[in-house]
Amino acid sequence: MTAGIALDMFRRNPIMLWNHTRSMRDDSETMLPIGKWVNIRVDDGRLVADAVFDDKDEFAMKIAGKVEQGIINM
Repeated sequence: MTAGIALDMFRRNPIMLWNHTRSMRDDSETMLPIGKWVNIRVDDGRLVADAVFDDKDEFAMKIAGKVEQGIINM
């Protein structure tokens, strides 16, 4: 349900995580954000946003490719 949703805090740091995983460390064993969300809004009762993938991150670009191909759609 999106009625009354407060997005102010999320808009301050709209990171996109892979599989809801986040970490404070930056090493090969850790998953960092793969991008960010822009144009965050409630549209017809749905929370929607546009994805911007980190084009300097090899893993993020692999995920972006799967999104573009329709392999991942959520």
